[in-house]
Amino acid sequence: MFKELGQITSMMKNLQGLSGRMQEMKERLAAVRCTGTAGDGSVQIEMDGTSRTLNCVIAQELLDSGDRVRLQTLIVDAVQDAQQKVRAAAAEELKDIAGGDAMPGLMKMLGMGG
Repeated sequence: MFKELGQITSMMKNLQGLSGRMQEMKERLAAVRCTGTAGDGSVQIEMDGTSRTLNCVIAQELLDSGDRVRLQTLIVDAVQDAQQKVRAAAAEELKDIAGGDAMPGLMKMLGMGG
């Protein structure tokens, strides 16, 4: 019985430590900035490390072209590029915090797709 109480106490301490590390990770990811581009940089999408879109820049020449379909395609491509960069940056942050050994499923838990 006392052995189980010791294990429960140990688990609670580990959970408290994990909670602190998760908060640190969220703060670090919020500070990460990634820019996805498409069309030789004519569309740029900036996201933070939590995949929140912060900015969108579209070159005036692209707007002036009036090619709505191309513009839509390039926006989607730039968003996907930014998301890929965010996932890579987040994975690096997780490795740093986890000491090089990120927990399985942690990216998914954070809403990062994993």
